Amino acid sequence: MKKQQTPAEQTPLRAICYHRCSTDEQDLEAQRRTTELECEREGWAIVDRIDDQGWSAKDTKRPGLQKALAMLSNHEADVLVVAKLDRLSRSVYDFIGMTRKAKIEGWNFCIKDMRIDTTHPNGKLILIVLSALSEWEREMIGLRTKEALAVKKSQGVVLGRKTTADPKVLKFISDHRDYGSSYAKIAKELDEAGLKPPEGGATWRASSVRLLHVNAQESAKT
Repeated sequence: MKKQQTPAEQTPLRAICYHRCSTDEQDLEAQRRTTELECEREGWAIVDRIDDQGWSAKDTKRPGLQKALAMLSNHEADVLVVAKLDRLSRSVYDFIGMTRKAKIEGWNFCIKDMRIDTTHPNGKLILIVLSALSEWEREMIGLRTKEALAVKKSQGVVLGRKTTADPKVLKFISDHRDYGSSYAKIAKELDEAGLKPPEGGATWRASSVRLLHVNAQESAKT
């Protein structure tokens, strides 16, 4: 009869240690020590150590981070280990987007300074709270926008004029908002995709994206 494995004999989780710094090499070394000690404490096997040196956290388009996310998506690793949340992302929307991606694809986060470890129930609970706060923030932004539009309407400003925006553009905006992206981030991605604003402007602005999104939502209600 085959002996059942004890927890200690089970295959350890495979970890990617991710580090980012703009200029300070000393900070990079500190991050490396933190992530490696955490993996040692948890008994995780480190499959890669990835650095993004000289990159900011304004978005997720960093070569090292994209490599790490691709490895996790391809099930080459089980957990992304980061010393500090701001080393991974300074955008709540980007971070929540990554957590949703992790949930769908079946991998985990360990963010040491926030004590977030989704391999444990407590870490999952913290993420649920953060997701709820992010959703609340989005709804409050939407409420403030509606209130501002109501004031303009009471002042006789004609709202909701017919847009010439491509339906594909509207769907792009709606999908990315549902995924948690900010209007500024969506504007940047529209420019990078080569999609032009409906009024013939050179580049997209966050305010233009927001107006299109709000008008589309209002039109859908009528």
